[in-house]
Amino acid sequence: LTTIVGGTLAVLAGIKVLDIYRRGRYFSEEAFRWIMRLGVMIVLAMLADTLVGATNTAILTMHNSVGQRMVALYIDNGDISLALCGLGFCLIGWVLRIAMQLKSENESFV
Repeated sequence: LTTIVGGTLAVLAGIKVLDIYRRGRYFSEEAFRWIMRLGVMIVLAMLADTLVGATNTAILTMHNSVGQRMVALYIDNGDISLALCGLGFCLIGWVLRIAMQLKSENESFV
């Protein structure tokens, strides 16, 4: 359920970014903010998926004897790719925000 909620929030953030772009506001503060939110939501969905798997193994082995209880984290290529994708969106939003600030600073000199 947590993965579905995180994924849904990421999809909604992506829809919001595309809606902002549809209205022609490519380099607005709102667009950069939503791009960064999209990246954060993707990373949070990946972390939630990983932690839910670890919690499941802990719950399943809770009634075992002391030496046989375990928590297992499974991270595969999909999780790593998803995290890098989310961090990439955060980086793009951050770079575009700084570019907008530099543009407005340069316009104030002229």
